[in-house]
Amino acid sequence: MFYGLLRRIGGWAALLALAFLARGETPLAASARLIAADRVIRPGVPFTVGIHIRLPEGAHIYYRNPGDAGLPTRVEWTLPPGFTAGPLQWPVPARFAEPPLMSHGYADEVVFPAVITPPPRLDGIAAVRLAARVDWLLCKESCVPGGADVALGFRVGDAPGNPTPDAALLARFVARVPAPAEGWRFHFEEDARRLRLFARAPAGWTPARMRSLIFIPHAEDLTEPAAPQVWRATEAGEYVLDLPKSARGAAAGARLEGILREGDGHPPRAEELFFSVSAPARSNPDPSAP
Repeated sequence: MFYGLLRRIGGWAALLALAFLARGETPLAASARLIAADRVIRPGVPFTVGIHIRLPEGAHIYYRNPGDAGLPTRVEWTLPPGFTAGPLQWPVPARFAEPPLMSHGYADEVVFPAVITPPPRLDGIAAVRLAARVDWLLCKESCVPGGADVALGFRVGDAPGNPTPDAALLARFVARVPAPAEGWRFHFEEDARRLRLFARAPAGWTPARMRSLIFIPHAEDLTEPAAPQVWRATEAGEYVLDLPKSARGAAAGARLEGILREGDGHPPRAEELFFSVSAPARSNPDPSAP
């Protein structure tokens, strides 16, 4: 719904740009393009492409769960007949603190990967063109809605092509999409006031290291993004994180999905730990727990 609204308020964005120019400032804008590691498509063989967005210094766009402020980045594909696109893959976001608010998103640059599957037969087709519309909300001191139409051509063949100049960039951000971590087990409890995430860590994890982990749910309006996150150890050998529920009243339901990451990620560290979380609900939570 929001992205239809963006198109209807395009004149407002143009007025913002004119205001920047009147003050002698460069309008706040990001750029986007479609990239791939290989420009040859083989019938029936899935391949990964990416939406590469470059941001102006000091600005950011938003994750699937934008936090207290912002709106998630959105991609809509236009593909040839018989082609399908998998879900957009979200690299691990950073947290941006603007007290009393906390948001989740990306600075500098980001690539959103997606897996494209061609049909099993492409008889008589020598080349195809993939296209997408990407929309974002770009924020610095103020926020400006933006977007771009991106496209990329591919040759149809029977063997892989040579790596493109963007192959390493795409691989770097594919590696930043959180995946399950070996040795971890999770479950959660939910009531009207809070979510309580239980984690059983692999051997060797210490309380000090556990306290560096921050949980970001996939769903919007589930928890309060700016609330302090404090893990505590239990006598049962688990760690517990209490997360105040959002005033907007969303519920996790049967499964809590999200990510754990070390630190805020902004500015980025040379090495970062992050992984996905999929926690089933505990069937009989204790309502009297503190």
